[in-house]
Amino acid sequence: MKDVINYYWIISGFPTLLVIIEFFYFINNDKRLLRWGTVALEIMILVIPLALLRKYETASDVSIGTALFPPAYGQFIFMLIILCLLVYFYCSCRKRMGAPLLEVLVNCFLLIGIALNIVIAIQLASLSGIFFICLPAALLFVLMLVHNHRLLKSNTDQPAEGRQITTCLYLLQMRPVAKVLLLVILCLPVIVWLIKMLVVSTSYSYYNY
Repeated sequence: MKDVINYYWIISGFPTLLVIIEFFYFINNDKRLLRWGTVALEIMILVIPLALLRKYETASDVSIGTALFPPAYGQFIFMLIILCLLVYFYCSCRKRMGAPLLEVLVNCFLLIGIALNIVIAIQLASLSGIFFICLPAALLFVLMLVHNHRLLKSNTDQPAEGRQITTCLYLLQMRPVAKVLLLVILCLPVIVWLIKMLVVSTSYSYYNY
């Protein structure tokens, strides 16, 4: 597995550079640089590594997700990654905001996507894996969080009927730092579960070693 990761930079080096340029361009200019190649870049950074991991697992005859994670967690984390990717591409393709409650859930899954990349980086324990798999993916998730926040500011006609909707809309309209902190609190059960998985994974690796 580590041999595959160590040579992955040959494939992902240029796309990673493009993601870094795209990220800082978007933060400074509030628009995407690669308008026509954005989807291809996102697929290259987010989907291809997952497909290669699944192919490696199939070739190695191991259960889904267990190439990186303990057997008890592998399949669930693999499905969680797919769910986060679906949410990301939903945000990437849409033009308008959804209902406030949906937007809160969407932003929570984007934050979980960032947390998953951190967890995967720790599991890979490889500079190539961190810089050419986890870093560009995490930057895309951060970019999408910023995009959602700016999209909300440009859509001021959100309905505000009912306590639940009003509360969600108030959270979404908060300043970025306070908003992210509250979203992290909402994601805390999943984050704590991921930390627990890391502890179990460390013990699992040490036992097998």
